[in-house]
Amino acid sequence: MCDPGKDVVVDLPVKPGSDFTYGQPLKPSAKPFDYGPPTFAGKAKTIVVTWSAETYKQYQSAPSPAAIDTKIPFPPAYLAAALYDEKGTRRADRLVLDVSLYPGHCKTAEFWTTGEGKKTIDRFKQLGGQIDQYPKPKPKPTDLFGK
Repeated sequence: MCDPGKDVVVDLPVKPGSDFTYGQPLKPSAKPFDYGPPTFAGKAKTIVVTWSAETYKQYQSAPSPAAIDTKIPFPPAYLAAALYDEKGTRRADRLVLDVSLYPGHCKTAEFWTTGEGKKTIDRFKQLGGQIDQYPKPKPKPTDLFGK
């Protein structure tokens, strides 16, 4: 386990004559990673949550489509920013979910069924948004971090 701000020694295979010093200490950032404020550019009316470009292409003719890629971990506030603004005004009209077989990177099925994702979706529904489950869900992508 790493402690922020402490030196970490990483043993990497090094080719003879390379400029890299074997066992060189690395300093992890003392500042934790920050996603930044949740924003969503554009005026998408149809949000498709999937890892599959093929799935997204099926919605290209929908009004103002946009995708949220589930291979990229994202906090619930980013999903909320795509669906409604901080004042609670609905931005999108339709949310298409392709998450039943692959909930997303760093996500569990509970994120969508009982967790923060469900709370975000329920709020969208309360604002009059339409929720669609993608009819042919895609399993976990085989190329996710090399299989």
